[in-house]
Amino acid sequence: MKSLPLLLLGASVATLTACSTGRVQAPYATTYPATEQRKMQAAHHWDVLAQYEAGRILSAVKDHTRPIYVERPGAGASPFALAYHEMLTEHLVDGGGLVVTRPMAGGVQVSYDTQVLTHRDRGYTQPTPGTYTLIGGTALLAGYAAQNWANPELALFPVLLGADIFSGSHAVRGPTEVIITTRVTKGNLVVASDTDQFYFNAGDMDHYMNRVALHQGQVFKVVGQ
Repeated sequence: MKSLPLLLLGASVATLTACSTGRVQAPYATTYPATEQRKMQAAHHWDVLAQYEAGRILSAVKDHTRPIYVERPGAGASPFALAYHEMLTEHLVDGGGLVVTRPMAGGVQVSYDTQVLTHRDRGYTQPTPGTYTLIGGTALLAGYAAQNWANPELALFPVLLGADIFSGSHAVRGPTEVIITTRVTKGNLVVASDTDQFYFNAGDMDHYMNRVALHQGQVFKVVGQ
């Protein structure tokens, strides 16, 4: 009878192995390797992006005597489109670029597109790696402290210290994202193009959509005019 648990364990392992190599009627859903995506929560974050893209633009243009025209946002442009235009202009000038107020022969043009996404059903999204270990370790430490320590409340200090250290490292993942593409063209030639994705707070939708599209409930594509 003592061997019965071992027999049951062996049978379970064999069954699971057979299931894992058997046939299924639809592919398994798997996850991607862990990656990071930044979350925009302040105008300063727009400026950080503009500084980064200005550096890429100047590297692509190479000849800093070549005129650079940053296309202006159209009517009803979003706050992001208006601010990003000024921020790009500032950093291009600071980097030594020859920025002009209208297109010129032999120059390049900088434009940017913004697409807003709202996910209605993302399914299960796992917590940050290490969450379950932290919860389990905290519970274990608290239980041990309660039974063996004269001052069990001291067990809270390493937990609080860890919370302080990592509290600014992670942000809540919401259902809203923005895709921002910055492009450099010379006539019909695309000299450089860079696309970035960011999370943002759902209440900030009006920051990235122009007024007309926002009132119509549509996703707006920001294009400098």
